[in-house]
Parts: sequence; C-alpha cells; structure tokens
Amino acid sequence: MIKGFQEVAIKIKKKGVSWFFKRLALEFRSPYYPISKKLVSFLVKIKFFHLTSVAGSQKLNADNLNVFYDLNIEPNTFGDFISFLVEAEIFGNQHDKNKLFLWIIPKEIEIQEDDDDFTKIVGVHNWEWRICNMLVPMISLHPNFIGHAVLPKGAPINPIVNNDLRYPDGFSDNYRPRLPDYLVRRESYKNNSFKGLSAPLSGKKYVSDWSKSLDCNQKLISITIRDYGFDPSRNCNIGEWLKFADWLETKHYKPVFVPDAGSAWGLDNRLKSHLIFREACWNVPLKMALNEECALNYFYSNGCAFIAIFNKNVPSIVMMPALGDSIVSSEPTIIHDPEIDPRRLAFAEQNQWWSTKIDTFENLTEEFLEYEKLYL
Repeated sequence: MIKGFQEVAIKIKKKGVSWFFKRLALEFRSPYYPISKKLVSFLVKIKFFHLTSVAGSQKLNADNLNVFYDLNIEPNTFGDFISFLVEAEIFGNQHDKNKLFLWIIPKEIEIQEDDDDFTKIVGVHNWEWRICNMLVPMISLHPNFIGHAVLPKGAPINPIVNNDLRYPDGFSDNYRPRLPDYLVRRESYKNNSFKGLSAPLSGKKYVSDWSKSLDCNQKLISITIRDYGFDPSRNCNIGEWLKFADWLETKHYKPVFVPDAGSAWGLDNRLKSHLIFREACWNVPLKMALNEECALNYFYSNGCAFIAIFNKNVPSIVMMPALGDSIVSSEPTIIHDPEIDPRRLAFAEQNQWWSTKIDTFENLTEEFLEYEKLYL
C-alpha cells in the first residue's frame, strides 16, 4: 500500500497534478487497483453513477447527427454509398452538425439469386461480405463520421432518432425516403462545399513505403481495371489499356494496374509484364492511399471512381461514356454538367477530369497529353 502511494507521488511530481486528477477520473471509470474495483463496484450497485450518465448521453445526442443507409432500398455499391456519405455531410453542414453516426440497415427481404441481374452475378452470399469489406471501410475515409453500427434485422428506428434531426430527413420506421436522383445530387454538390474523403495516415505511410521500395524515380500512373460479370459492356478493353501502359513507359512514367477484385487472380496474362497492386482490391483505405500517392489515376466506367472524385487530393481522369448496351450506363451520367466545363464535374478540383470517351488507345493518349501539359 505504502509503495503504491510512493509510486503515485513520484508520478505526480514528474507529470503534474493535472495528470493525477485525469488518472483518478480514469480509475473511477475503469478501475485497475483491487481497492478501486471494490469501491466502484459498490457505487455501481447503489446506482451512484445513474444520474450523471443521463446528462452525458443527452449532450452526445444533441451534438451528433444520426444517418441511415437502408440496404432494402439503396444499392450495395461504391458509387451510391460514397455519394450518400457526402450528401449526409452536406445535410449536416446545413444544420450545424459535423459529427455523423451512421446506421446501416441490412436487407430484410431474402432475394433469390435469379430475381435480378446484379444479385444473380454477385450472389446472395456476397451481400454481407460487401457490407463488411466495402461499405464499412469506406466510412473511415470520411472525417465527419465518428462511428457506425449495423442494425439487427427488423430493429426499430424511432427509439434511435427520438424526434431529433436525422438524415435522410424524416427517416423513421414508417417513412424510408430514397436518395435523390443524380440531377438533384448534382445541384446539391455544386452549391455546397464539402470536405469529402481522405486517405488514412497509416494507409498513406504503407503506400509511401511501397512506392519507395520500387526504387524508381518515375511518376506513378494508376489504372483501375473493370472486369466484372455484371454489365460486361462497361468492362475495360484490356488490349487498349496495355498499349497505353506500354506508351506511358516510353514517356518515363510507371503505370500500376489495380485489377478488379473478382478477377484479381485470373488476370489476363498480358498484364503480368506490368506492375500490379492487388492489395488495393480488398482494402479500400489502402486503395484510397494509392490514389493519393499517384501522379494521376485512370478509371473506366466503374463505381470505385467515385472514391477518387470525392477526394480533393486525388488527381484523376474518370472515363464514363454512355454505352447503348449497358444496363446502367446507356445514357450520359447526369452528375456531369458539360455546360459548366466539358472536362470537369461542377464540384471537382481542376485536376479531376471527367471524360465521356470510350477506352481506345487514341482517346487515352489524347486525354493524357492534354492533362500532362497542365498538371504533370
């Protein structure tokens, strides 16, 4: 006992009185010493802490905005989910709430694999995997989100919101508004400033270490491949991208391919002569860090391009052509506003280009040469 007091006295002398009071508060909240455990356990039994906990929870709820993403009505995809995170940020900013807590509502209706094209290709078994390995990691890319939870199936919403402000506005057990269409979203993005996404510091360090290990002084140009069973007309023309990658090397750049997760281990053999960063297929924060590390990032008609355009630190050329035989991209993407700038989204940075061209070698090199003059 005496030895313990002596140790505390030494620490107070070394760290100051303020440390002692902070450590004392921690000891009451999470007791470490046997005598503290007995005392705090007794206080809990007589409900000594009951009154203070209520006031604390009220302040927490007042500062935070509850945000709901309902997978019964919204897609389990990169583009829609990232757009939702940014829309929630804008809504929070409009109501002086910059701390967001996200509730993911899992799909309650069992879908048969042959009920729709997307589920048939992706597979019902893949649905929860996408939540845990795609949606949840994306939350960490947005600094305004302070936490998240996946609700149990059938869990009520009303006790969570308790008549408070929430997003989507008015979301409840009896009212589940869908997200606005892209025309409305475009105006929302254009008229509001937002932080958007950013790579975590640990991810940036890992990618920086990897980049240094390449032992080359060339600027990195990433190429994210789409090679997916769903809506195959949007898949990359691998032959054209390979010609482009070879051409980049003649100009002393270093192309790095990021394969589609579904075909990461069954890549076209021709790609193997180039640098491949497979790790980004299953690690969204690492993928974000790679995009920030590269001098330029190319995307072709894939949802993960939205991670790039909503990060102000990612230089990019996103090619989103209208494809007549596509299920979801048969018409021009109206998030793009060509009247404002034919090569840029209304809300994007100057070095984030939007192109409606298809992926031919000629188009790829033409876009690159114009971009190079300005930014490389």
